Amino acid sequence: MNTPRTPLSINSQVRSNATDWLLRFSEGEVDAEARAHFLQWLRASPEHVHAYLRICAFWQDADQMDGNRTRHDIEQLIRLAASESNIDILPYLGGRRASEPSAGRGRWKRAVAAALLLGLVASGTWYYQARQRGTYSTEIGEQRTVNLPDGSSVLINAHSRIGVRFNQAERAIELVDGQALFRVARDSHRPFVVRAGSVNVRAIGTQFDIARTNTGAVVSVVEGKVAVDEGGPESAVSAGEQAVVSRHSIVKPAIASVPTATAWTRGLLVFDGTSLDEVVRQFNRQNPKPLVLTDATLGDLKISGSFPATGARRLLIFLQDRFHLRVEETDQEIRLSAPQ
Repeated sequence: MNTPRTPLSINSQVRSNATDWLLRFSEGEVDAEARAHFLQWLRASPEHVHAYLRICAFWQDADQMDGNRTRHDIEQLIRLAASESNIDILPYLGGRRASEPSAGRGRWKRAVAAALLLGLVASGTWYYQARQRGTYSTEIGEQRTVNLPDGSSVLINAHSRIGVRFNQAERAIELVDGQALFRVARDSHRPFVVRAGSVNVRAIGTQFDIARTNTGAVVSVVEGKVAVDEGGPESAVSAGEQAVVSRHSIVKPAIASVPTATAWTRGLLVFDGTSLDEVVRQFNRQNPKPLVLTDATLGDLKISGSFPATGARRLLIFLQDRFHLRVEETDQEIRLSAPQ
């Protein structure tokens, strides 16, 4: 496969629309009426055709498509895209005009058709790649920033995974596992919705953190306001507030919990009366050698303090001094046991 090419300069709104169409087709969400709207959008401006082709080419060269297999469809799509308009497609694609050799015209004709078919067929290799493009994950100890097509961004914590699915009506993110900080660009027409299991968090323009737990999620709002629900009425959570969502209940703890929840973005693990079970879970996301509790009852110990996210030394010293836990380190893990 060729290396994806970087799109040339495209108007941000047009680029966003082109990306939305491509994602909709890749997810198989487009019915006959939507296809008609898509073709109408293409006819509206040569810049739309240009943008759609560039977005497609960013992920897979259009020249790699098999034109023989769908020759009739290619011809039909080209006619539909150019009919009832005065669009001269080729100059916007960097191709040749009608007065130039037919080989040049043919190459760009196939490229335009291939770009259209990438959206309309939505199958095979391209379909797989498009779906993968919407999934982002991190390894243990890794953080990653993902810039989304609407101008929003997601900072993904270690050992976490998100799925991205944008369409014309909604900007949807699934927090499959772990934790992430969302910086949301304003768009009054398309809500930004993050789903973490059964928990839904809806925002228009804001910044908030979500951490999945065994029973739900913790939502911490840094800026703006979000609406949180878990199968029931929505609860508004404003800047500086935090909501713990669990088993059809939404509880707002102290405001001071927000900087604690986002401390991971500063390379820290900060705990305030946190169970040792949860401390171990957060530590193990950041460090390749995991902590292991040899006695399940130790998980109820409450931990308060600030520790580096990577490296166990300070945390282990604290646990030994405060609770007199025994520490045994092997090549594979660090075992914590109750004092004898």
